[in-house]
Amino acid sequence: MKNLLQQTGPEFCRLDDAPLSAAQRDAYTAVAVDYHRGETPAVRPLSPAGDSPLIALLLMLVVLLMFNANHGRRLFRNLGQQLWGTRQRQNAFDEHTANETQTFVLLIFMLCVGQALLLYTWFAGNATVTSYSTINQCLLALLALTAGFFVFKELAIVVIGNTFTDSHSAALWTRGFNTCLAFLGVLTIVPALVAVFYPAAAFFMIIVAFCLFLGAEISFVIKGFKIFYDNFSDLLYFILYLCSLEIIPIIIVYFMARAICSFYIS
Repeated sequence: MKNLLQQTGPEFCRLDDAPLSAAQRDAYTAVAVDYHRGETPAVRPLSPAGDSPLIALLLMLVVLLMFNANHGRRLFRNLGQQLWGTRQRQNAFDEHTANETQTFVLLIFMLCVGQALLLYTWFAGNATVTSYSTINQCLLALLALTAGFFVFKELAIVVIGNTFTDSHSAALWTRGFNTCLAFLGVLTIVPALVAVFYPAAAFFMIIVAFCLFLGAEISFVIKGFKIFYDNFSDLLYFILYLCSLEIIPIIIVYFMARAICSFYIS
């Protein structure tokens, strides 16, 4: 045992036994090569797609609409009549239930959520955000703005309709407005989700959503013109209606949405 320990001592460690010679060791550097260091991770921008209450709210609305699918089909079955028709007398089979009203509310609220997401993408999609809390506060403020806009317009339509025409024509006009918003809510949610989850296509999706909104507004204006226009003197009132209810409020919403995004996200 003593001889074995003496043979394995430091005096038997020769330079030739090393895996690398001194010259070979000098040829190598101590800096790690690229495949050992890896790539520097890129900073992932924060967006509503990461953590947003509106996305969860949207999923909840979809689930609720699934429970009201029968009433939704009945609602869109007479879509053409509701959007453009001005029939003064209803069919005996026309029925308006509380569940149908609930479907209207869900679809219009879905429209508010979709437009809030689109407004955020438009005004703050490229901004640098440091926390999801800021995004959520901005989105909730935009949701309140869009919901307030449609509530204001609903009340204004009811007042104008009952002031300048009979109760049945006013109800026909109001129902056309609700149907227009409900149908627009179904169409708007697709470009809104695409704009949130695929930012590269956000600009194109915003253009698509704007065209859908413009088409819905034109459809509703045409129906209102059919209901209210009797002679040439009514044209002046109709122009005043367009300016006060269809153009100015949209401009106000535009500037308020931009101000909200500027306030929360600089």
